Amino acid sequence: MSQAGKFREQVTFYTPGATVSDGAGGRLPAAAETPVTLWARVQALPAKEDLMNGKVSYRQPYKVSIRFTSGISNSNRMEWNGKQLSITSVVSDERSTEIYFYGCQLQ
Repeated sequence: MSQAGKFREQVTFYTPGATVSDGAGGRLPAAAETPVTLWARVQALPAKEDLMNGKVSYRQPYKVSIRFTSGISNSNRMEWNGKQLSITSVVSDERSTEIYFYGCQLQ
């Protein structure tokens, strides 16, 4: 049975461009990011709350599922529905038909 109907959202994945040394031990971007837009399923997971330095901060994690492809890792970032999302974990299913990205909205 076809699973095409569950991929209803367009998510853009940004691959960082090449970097050059900044002369102080860091790296600066030398090229623009490369965007790739794919059809995906986006699920909001239960929100998290952290207590850091006496302040409560809230995180909204997401699970983004796409058809299996290569070249996307946790060094990429995602953009969906005007929200920029970091990629914290990448997992594939046992049959290598889908990839699941877990991430949180960037502040």
